[in-house]
Amino acid sequence: MDTGSVEDGPAPSDAFQALGNEIRMRTVRTLLSDGPCTFSELFEASDTDTSSGFAYHLRQLTGEFVRQR
Repeated sequence: MDTGSVEDGPAPSDAFQALGNEIRMRTVRTLLSDGPCTFSELFEASDTDTSSGFAYHLRQLTGEFVRQR
């Protein structure tokens, strides 16, 4: 069974885990619709109570789904 590789992207189970959260999906949707955003812009769109809580969710997306510039 192929679980994915760096070239192929994340394994399906890893992708579902990373994207299986409404805050993370909202972040990805915001980036897809608005393009590059600052941390503050993404945080405001996330409905997360604290910036540290949002930072945790953003770290779960970094690498495979989100790049920091």
